[in-house]
Amino acid sequence: LLPSKVISEQYAATEIETKDGEIIAGRIESETERAIVIRANPFAPENVTVPKRNVQRRSLSKTSNMPTGIVNILEKDQILDLLAYLMAEGDANDARFQK
Repeated sequence: LLPSKVISEQYAATEIETKDGEIIAGRIESETERAIVIRANPFAPENVTVPKRNVQRRSLSKTSNMPTGIVNILEKDQILDLLAYLMAEGDANDARFQK
């Protein structure tokens, strides 16, 4: 119901602020000593590469990727599936996730 109240680190997006003030938020795809590759848009085929020398600030986002109010548009079975998934902590083999 409140997706941004608690965000697991495994699902949290990373926010990078560059030295020129640009904010890039997304999922870290890879990282080397020189650069961070981030997927800013999960539906876009391309990633954004940020040289580490250009990073001003890096932190986990305090905003969930799950939209607020999503349960308002879901059907009952979809809500139950979502709750089962959350209770099973994403483990598809958990008995609570089985139908």
